[in-house]
Amino acid sequence: MQIFFIGLAVTIVAFAVLGYNQDLKAWKPNPKQWISVIGVVVMAFSFVKSVPTGHTGIVTIFGKVQNYTLDAGIHVLAPWKEVVNMDNRIQKVTVDMGGTTSDMQDVDVTFTLNYQISKKNASEIYRTIGTEYENTVISAQITNTVKAVIAKYEATKLIEQRTEVSNTTNTELEKVLAKYNIEVVDTAIENMEFSATFNDSIEAKVVAQQQLEQAKTEQEKLNLETENAAKRKITEAQGIADANKIINDSITQNVLTQQMIDKWNGELPKAVGENTPIFDISSMMNGNNAAQAGQ
Repeated sequence: MQIFFIGLAVTIVAFAVLGYNQDLKAWKPNPKQWISVIGVVVMAFSFVKSVPTGHTGIVTIFGKVQNYTLDAGIHVLAPWKEVVNMDNRIQKVTVDMGGTTSDMQDVDVTFTLNYQISKKNASEIYRTIGTEYENTVISAQITNTVKAVIAKYEATKLIEQRTEVSNTTNTELEKVLAKYNIEVVDTAIENMEFSATFNDSIEAKVVAQQQLEQAKTEQEKLNLETENAAKRKITEAQGIADANKIINDSITQNVLTQQMIDKWNGELPKAVGENTPIFDISSMMNGNNAAQAGQ
């Protein structure tokens, strides 16, 4: 609107000044007055409004928001209509904050939110919040929501379940910001820092856990070696038992008799006593011959 009034003022002043005749000390039409057309050109520019790509144009008349919006491009409007450009592209905001876990551990968090305003509700956002919606609403809601979620978890759980914490925060922010016609694209916990004392305790816990896992691994290895050794002994004993059974099953009276005959040197005992066995050579020979004949 300012351009319109400037152009109007230039036109009027130029037309009046150029029409004044110094010699006659009076005003008289003059061809030079055509120069005042420059003011008309300036006024024409006030009818042209532009909306950049990725923005929505909010139309106002003397500060009152109209119930329609303009898409990106060039538009011709009455000079008393102003256009406020609202950025509806994906935007990023990062907030640093401090919080307290459920077990009363202090934690510093850096949280990032990617968001965009609802294009169809851009005029409502401008009417209720204005163009400073990031500082007015988004940053404050991020801080409140993240702190509330952190307070539900113990410090160690925040580390172990970081993805779950991020997803929970994302869901809660979607609910909160939807009330302001702001859409959550994605969120991320960029960083979490605890006190030095807590970090030392976590490090000690990790070391202890690693040592426990190592001891369990070594014990499992020892148990496996012991079990394998026992299995080997059982296998060896079973093999010996099977061999003895085969030998035992193969020994018959005829076999024993033949071995005795094969090893006898032909000499009889020089003394025969009560405990000295007397061999019946004839029966042994007959038994052996019968066995051979049977074969």
